[in-house]
Amino acid sequence: MPAGITPFSRSFRTFNPGLAQVNAVAGTFISFATAPGQIAADGSEKNGLFTSKLLQHLATPGLKIEEVFKRTTADVYRASNQRQAPWVQYSVIGDFYLAPETVPTFTTRTELGDLKKKSEVLRRERQKKQELKSLWEEWQQKMQEDYDQVAAFDLQSTDDQLTTESWQRFLRNWTDDNPYSYRDAELRSRAEERLSYLQNERDDPQRHEFLLNNDGNIFDPRNPPPTLTETANVGIEVPDTLLLRKISEQEGRRKSLERRYNSLLYEQLRGQINAGPQFSRLLNVRIEFQIELDGSVSAYRIKESSGSKQFDLVVMTGMKAIKFPRLSQELVNNPPYIVTLRIQP
Repeated sequence: MPAGITPFSRSFRTFNPGLAQVNAVAGTFISFATAPGQIAADGSEKNGLFTSKLLQHLATPGLKIEEVFKRTTADVYRASNQRQAPWVQYSVIGDFYLAPETVPTFTTRTELGDLKKKSEVLRRERQKKQELKSLWEEWQQKMQEDYDQVAAFDLQSTDDQLTTESWQRFLRNWTDDNPYSYRDAELRSRAEERLSYLQNERDDPQRHEFLLNNDGNIFDPRNPPPTLTETANVGIEVPDTLLLRKISEQEGRRKSLERRYNSLLYEQLRGQINAGPQFSRLLNVRIEFQIELDGSVSAYRIKESSGSKQFDLVVMTGMKAIKFPRLSQELVNNPPYIVTLRIQP
């Protein structure tokens, strides 16, 4: 070999700064960032252009290795404005997948058995509550009907002891508390007030009630005004005939019915007012109203204010909402029935 000539002298003389080509042996796959003799771009991120594009396709399921690098090559070529084209050398035997295609995992159905049982339990509980509420509504309706029956008996009865016993029986008969309504408590309260009135009237004959007759004068249940017959016969001796006795009995019964009806109006209206805000017992308001045959109030006005606008307003509001018992036959000769009451808390 001549002096100065070495086996490597040709390589140094033909040095190429680009990528050198490598041949792949059987069963291998070699990929290069660029074609032989070319320089790969570094890219603007932490990875070079080739690596960043390759990472976008490596995890794609169901792609053969050749398809992964084909897509990578296309992306690099476009991104480099056709200046860089990756190169592959491979001798792969068979099909190779970097990310095999996913297969669905079959699991058991979502367990709902316990939830269905709980749902059924809740449904039955709601149904029972609804049935219970319906039973209480029916109970409340019967209580109302019974109250109306006793109130009607109160108007017709002429004996305080019998009337007292009727209200006592009502209170003993309806002791349960309706959890779905306050109406039962209101009816019991009215019955207790009426019972208290009857007992006080019997125990204290001198007790003065704030009741007024149709003429607007104070109506004293213990000292009723004389009837027309009594007035016309002052100072005249009248024979005790059957006709006069019958007229006197009818007049007495009518006056008794008036007293009872007026006292019932008083207690019912007072109970309606006391169900709202509490006021001083020193207040009292004089109110006039007229009642139709069915017990409805067709007109009303304040004849004498209590001095408290709020109390007067509560009384007037109560008049709008209230409905009194139906008038008895003895009181409907000249409807409407006009009465004036003095109400206090």
